[in-house]
Amino acid sequence: GTYHPAWTKLGALPEVKISDAAPALADLNGDGLPDLLVGSSDGKVYYLMNRGSGVFPEFKVWKSDADKMRLANWFWGPGYYPDIDYIILDKVTTKYVDIYSDLILKADEKYVDELAYLIAADRTYNLITLADKDSTYLYMEDITSIYYWAEKLPYVEVVDFGDYSTLKYKTETGWDYVPKDIYYKHVVMWDRYLMAAWAWPDRYQGHFYRTFIMNDTTYGTSLYERVKNAETLYEAAWWVMYWLKQDVGLYWHIGTVYWKPPGWYNIYMLAADPEWSILCGECSILFLTSARAALIPSIVICNIAEDHMFNNFWYNGSWHHVDPSASPDNWEKDFDPPRGINVGGWYQGTYPMEWAEDGVYDWPWRSEVPYNYPDKLANLTIRVVDKYGNPVDGARVELWSHWTIESGYDSAPYIAIPKLTDMNGYVYLPNVGIARTQNFSIVVTSRLGSTMFKIYLPKAGNYTYTVVLDNEVPYLDQIYSVEEPKSYTALLNMKIKVNEAYQVAPTWMAILYDLFGYKLVNELPESGVRFDVYVIPIEEYKNFLENKPFKAIAVYKNVNGLDISNLKLGGDAVIVISNRNSVATTLSLSIGAKVIPKVYFVLPRFLREFFLGPDTPSLPNDPLVGLVTLINSTSGELHTKTPENVNIEVPDTMKITLL
Repeated sequence: GTYHPAWTKLGALPEVKISDAAPALADLNGDGLPDLLVGSSDGKVYYLMNRGSGVFPEFKVWKSDADKMRLANWFWGPGYYPDIDYIILDKVTTKYVDIYSDLILKADEKYVDELAYLIAADRTYNLITLADKDSTYLYMEDITSIYYWAEKLPYVEVVDFGDYSTLKYKTETGWDYVPKDIYYKHVVMWDRYLMAAWAWPDRYQGHFYRTFIMNDTTYGTSLYERVKNAETLYEAAWWVMYWLKQDVGLYWHIGTVYWKPPGWYNIYMLAADPEWSILCGECSILFLTSARAALIPSIVICNIAEDHMFNNFWYNGSWHHVDPSASPDNWEKDFDPPRGINVGGWYQGTYPMEWAEDGVYDWPWRSEVPYNYPDKLANLTIRVVDKYGNPVDGARVELWSHWTIESGYDSAPYIAIPKLTDMNGYVYLPNVGIARTQNFSIVVTSRLGSTMFKIYLPKAGNYTYTVVLDNEVPYLDQIYSVEEPKSYTALLNMKIKVNEAYQVAPTWMAILYDLFGYKLVNELPESGVRFDVYVIPIEEYKNFLENKPFKAIAVYKNVNGLDISNLKLGGDAVIVISNRNSVATTLSLSIGAKVIPKVYFVLPRFLREFFLGPDTPSLPNDPLVGLVTLINSTSGELHTKTPENVNIEVPDTMKITLL
């Protein structure tokens, strides 16, 4: 009750169940509203963002009920946002920032972009663990070995374009370039198969894959000897398979004594040992290790729905199929077959996905290789909304295949793909294979609740489903009228551009989130972004802040960019850029504006110091109901006759982040 008199009417927060709670209030996201932090004896600081106002706050506990979904718990657990978000503060120190910043600052300039990406895209747990093991040199070793082998291999070169680097590679018709996102994610970055920080160095006997596997002669001939004369990147990928099959002797088999060996090093050393089980997963891990070491962009593809793993490699503008677990007698026929369909056509996957997570910016995605004939592919569009039809963003939509039940392989469906809804509530699942089953289950897990239902896809084509959750997106803005002034004293010109939109969610395999805090960034395309912009008379702004109906001069709803030209203002106004209809998405925006003669902008607090300067006057206001910063003309007065003399411009480089 000490923060605001109205708070005495709020009562208790029965859903906030935290042991030995130590609450505090602070504005965590710079929107001017107090958020709730709660310290706990379990070593975590829980936080609840204020979804209401400064006068009437709403500290929302998100009940996804993910743990109640039977299928969501079938594999590795639901792996969704916790009911209350938290920060682990058991290592509050600048030690690790100092270690990695020092590593970057001391690096040769040509390595900096790759090194910075590798560090930025790796998990916090991995960074801390390798630092504690005095093994941060591995980050540099990863990059220097790329440059080392690029000088020795005839089919690739590292090229520097100033602000980024990539590989140039040989094709049958000349040289081409690996797209930079593929270079950084699927050449530079390591995944959990190539580097499990928690198992370093014992699992690998202290060997780093790039500097070990190219030169090792355990099987007589080294990988380098096989690929060193390749004339194209494609030919190099073929020689990697030849080396694995003919020299290493890799083959799929159930061990007579032991189950599967852990980690690429043990798989490599035991690849042909009949006592150890080497299955499709081990074969795909070994191809990934070898191809990446040979500077071939490559990924692990997992078709969990039919329990099979294999690989794709990049060449000539597209991904190509390779199955390292193929029979030693048929592997050449199964190397990059049309549409990825192997000899005999028996294997057609439901939803083969890249799933090894090459860093935090690599949400699982469907392979570009069809793995089905055209008449066996369906496209699914699923929209998730609340009970009033408002879109729900960040809902995890999972497709589960019933092939395992129908074939007798197992007693329950297997997951095919998890994806998150965009800000319009949509998920698009292209190229769902229906050759092996037409029966599927859909599991939807969201911050507003969860549900599950079955679908039937009898033939190729497009299918659309709308999922209605029995809950509501909290506190949508209420507008009771929109009126442009009859006379005006100022004109507003403004452009808003989305720099990026993303959701940071726990990795969909709960065990990795529970043990190591792994999260993934789901980046949204421009078409999946929306926000609202209101131009509000200053006298109506208090109503907006208190979640009451308000009058606006202009309203721009559900836009993914904006260009306002000569909007008439009858007096002082507030421009509000709102992301309040989102429950999971963060937006980064660039704003450019020209205002005649003055206007108030609602901006995050940190921008006041960054852009306007510490001495910029503020509109007198209760700090509990929002931060309002005044952008004034040079004179601070209204000018109606010669407004050109008092223009104020906001540069395009100004950025804000909406949480």
